[in-house]
Amino acid sequence: MTAASRATVDGRAARRAGSSRCCRRWSTIVVALCTGFVLWRGTSLILAGAMTAGALTVFLAYLSKFFKPVQDLAKMTNTIAQTAVALERIQTILGADDGHSRAARRAPIRAR
Repeated sequence: MTAASRATVDGRAARRAGSSRCCRRWSTIVVALCTGFVLWRGTSLILAGAMTAGALTVFLAYLSKFFKPVQDLAKMTNTIAQTAVALERIQTILGADDGHSRAARRAPIRAR
């Protein structure tokens, strides 16, 4: 593989890894904001007497169970990005010219 093609594949790998980190970071931020909102709203309802502390605890437990698959998918994006880069590298290697011209390979062999 030439240096230019290796740089192209490595550049794609870096971009995919960056998007993976970004996805995980955003999912963490969304989970934190939602948990903070539920905690804030639940606390205000408890102080107003409209909700019990046990109900708030149950809501927070439901919220963590709700976001668990989202966080798992965010963690999985790194694996998916690495797999995509590996597939591109394999395709690059399989598509690389081995030094023989294609015309020479296709030329019919004539018997004498």
